[in-house]
Amino acid sequence: MSERNIDRYPHSFSALKIKNLIFSNRFVGTPMVNIPTHILLSSTDYGSVSLWDRSLGGLAAVALEYHGKARNGDNQYEANGGDPFCDKYSLDVIREQLTVAKQAGALTEMVMGLGCFYKGKQYSPSGTDFGRPIEVRKTEEITEEILLVLIKEAALKAKHAKEFGFDYIGVDMSGDNLCALFMAPGFNKRTDKYGGSYENRFKVAKMLISEIRKQIGYDTVLEVKISGELGVKETYPFDEMLRFLKEEENEIDIVSVSKGMDEFHDGAIYSFPVSLLPHKQNALWGKMIKEKTKIKVNLVGSISTIEDTEDVLTQNCADLVLLGRSMIADPYWIKKVIEGREEDIVPCLRCNNCIHTATKHRYVACSVNPRYRRENRVPLQLPKAERSKNVVVIGAGPAGIKAALTAKQRGHNVTLIEKEKEVGGMLNVASKGELKKDLLRYTDYLKLQLKKSGVNLMLNTMADRQLVKDLHPDNVIIAVGAKVMTPPIKGVENCIQAVDLIKNDLITDKNDIVILGGGSVGCELALELARQNKNITILERMEELALNSNSQYRDCLLHLLDEENRIKTITGANCLQINEDSLLYEKNGEKIKLLTQLVVLATGFKNDVRDIEQFFNIGSQTAYVGDCHRVANVLEATNDAYFIAANI
Repeated sequence: MSERNIDRYPHSFSALKIKNLIFSNRFVGTPMVNIPTHILLSSTDYGSVSLWDRSLGGLAAVALEYHGKARNGDNQYEANGGDPFCDKYSLDVIREQLTVAKQAGALTEMVMGLGCFYKGKQYSPSGTDFGRPIEVRKTEEITEEILLVLIKEAALKAKHAKEFGFDYIGVDMSGDNLCALFMAPGFNKRTDKYGGSYENRFKVAKMLISEIRKQIGYDTVLEVKISGELGVKETYPFDEMLRFLKEEENEIDIVSVSKGMDEFHDGAIYSFPVSLLPHKQNALWGKMIKEKTKIKVNLVGSISTIEDTEDVLTQNCADLVLLGRSMIADPYWIKKVIEGREEDIVPCLRCNNCIHTATKHRYVACSVNPRYRRENRVPLQLPKAERSKNVVVIGAGPAGIKAALTAKQRGHNVTLIEKEKEVGGMLNVASKGELKKDLLRYTDYLKLQLKKSGVNLMLNTMADRQLVKDLHPDNVIIAVGAKVMTPPIKGVENCIQAVDLIKNDLITDKNDIVILGGGSVGCELALELARQNKNITILERMEELALNSNSQYRDCLLHLLDEENRIKTITGANCLQINEDSLLYEKNGEKIKLLTQLVVLATGFKNDVRDIEQFFNIGSQTAYVGDCHRVANVLEATNDAYFIAANI
């Protein structure tokens, strides 16, 4: 079975020799570094999030990167850090991180970059502000003297990593890295030999590569991580990056190709592309690099499935693929492919709730994998309960299905009651549309897992107290969801609910449409309809749109809205009256009439505990979860449902 299934994906599972290294397949794990100031109470810090699981998941290589103090004696932490190999106490930590990374036979890479801190100060090419729009930091223009010190330190760090036992070395020149800032004319305003022309702006990158090669030699594989473009107005063009790679092709063995920045949030939408953007976003760049240079390409950018991987390899866009968020959603998905269990792979939603800069630390977790950042709390395999209980779950949306599956894994007798003719709840609505393909994959995954689980399913059944009581439950879990809100606006009967339009596959013969409500649902719906050549106006009473989304998803959503010339947004507006062919709203004290053929309500959802009160005091324990408890998202529904059911 395993060999036959590997043969279905011959490119993904073929070995690759680069110098003295052999990659057993084409999958590489990105560093995804834990930052020392981040305290993860339920996880062991092996230097990279989910490293324990990812190292066992079938990767050919695992990358590590040191996020620590700029150098011994400094208090400032930075992304590239100093040289941990010079600190005897850090050696113990790195040794264990290295042995974990290679515990299943993967090659190991140490990634480093050109630090931008020196003696407590942050430097940049021209002393421009670093980061936007939230954490803007002042910098000083770096001198050549300090620059040469930083280059020497990075090269020695590479040498020490090689001597310590890492199989190959990675140099990060992407995103916010000092090298990238030197390359970009918008960040590099210097007039000396390091600024101005292409030759001058790319000089630092070439100096760093040259110095590292002096320290590690040419027998060691060297990977350079670049952004094809930075995704911001200050960027260099891809043509310059391609020229640089061609000129350095005898120095570089592998190039990792990404796009965007990190702490410059307008560029971060490309570094961590959310579900609104296409998969395989950097494939064309990878193909151009392979055609113009002899460097092996390690491609990143929403390569989330085995089909994505096989496609970019078959189309000569890559030699390797760099996996990040998909290995958070399911660290073992490569092994599942090998075993012929593709249907059991937990899909990544590309929601970015796993990224602390997106969620601002309010809830950093995976929407589909409760074990992420909780390896010491959530076991790989749930143990069976000491006594099998009767568990009744009411409502088969994302929370209800997760609760039912988890309780079944514990060995309980589970009955799932759903009033509709199919399971899925609001996922069946939320996963419709061209922008929701990732969520659709997860919806299909849940339905299939439920079908295979042995959970007793009651469809087309409206639960009431007597019905639940007749099932003699020990535990009742209520997951009936929330109801759409209908605001008390005169003429609201002339509207259609967004949920109903989406259920109708977003089909309408109206061309001029007003969407009342500018949350994420309203904004996403506007994009879908505008791409059907509809003229859309979003009317929102708040001053900003999509405030219920995490920052990276919201930044991308707003960027796409700005790009779409068929969408007009009106914020800070209060709708007063809705007619058949118009609506009246007030903004800044002025009443304005807006002509329209259709008004769509996207004003959110609300829960009502009166709907669930009847189900309490039937079993020994009762809990309510998902939107009927708190209107939120898949992340909260999944995680809360898991823990409630896992503890029965």
